Amino acid sequence: MDKYEQYMQDTFSQDPNEQWLKCVDWCKQMQKEFPELRLVKGCVYSHQNLDNISSRYPKQYPHAWLETAEGKKIDPTVLQFSLLGKLIYDEWETPPETRPCNGCGQYHWKKGSIVCGECEWSDD
Repeated sequence: MDKYEQYMQDTFSQDPNEQWLKCVDWCKQMQKEFPELRLVKGCVYSHQNLDNISSRYPKQYPHAWLETAEGKKIDPTVLQFSLLGKLIYDEWETPPETRPCNGCGQYHWKKGSIVCGECEWSDD
């Protein structure tokens, strides 16, 4: 176990439910301890995700993680995606505008309504 893994284990909850929506905050907290790490914003997805069955393209989840100078990904909230299978990280050069849905709380690409249109709170 390297120093980053040890810090994450000692500092952050390993409960996937408690990691939800904490990626940026926990990454910034780790950067204070390890300033050599670079904050990366993008999305994660997995071809093994069962949500992809009804779609031609893999469902993507806005996310943030850290990287070392050598390109190793350090992700303090990776367990929130534990059911997706092997993750693919995709960095955004210019992050698109996202916002949390007022119904389900998940982050989605910004739309005009206050709910995402994909959850039980949507009228669609």
